[in-house]
Amino acid sequence: MMAHNPMPAQSIIITRKGGYVDRMRAYTIRVDGKTCGKISANSHLEIPVDAGEYTVSAHIDWCCSPAIEITINAGETLILTVSNKYGPLLALFAIVFRNRKYLVLKHAT
Repeated sequence: MMAHNPMPAQSIIITRKGGYVDRMRAYTIRVDGKTCGKISANSHLEIPVDAGEYTVSAHIDWCCSPAIEITINAGETLILTVSNKYGPLLALFAIVFRNRKYLVLKHAT
C-alpha cells in the first residue's frame, strides 16, 4: 500500500529588518483584510495559506503600506519584506501626508 503524501503546505513569510523609526513598535500584517499577526523589528512572520490569490498589507496605527496582490502556488513559500522608508526626520511628515504609503511591502529580492 502506498503512503498518502499530503499536498505541500504554502506560506507567506514576511521579514522585517531593524531600523530607527518604529523599532519599538510591531507592524500588523493583514491578508485579504484579516489580521494574521504582528511583526517586530529584526524578525519574521510566517503565515500558512492555501494556494490562491491574496491581497497583503502592513499597518501601524492609522498608517499602512499600499496593498499588494500575490499569487501562491501549491507547495510555494513567498517571501515579502516590510519596512519604513522614512527616516526619523521625515517620519512626522509621512504620518500626516503619506499615511497610506508610510510602510513599504514588497517581494524579497
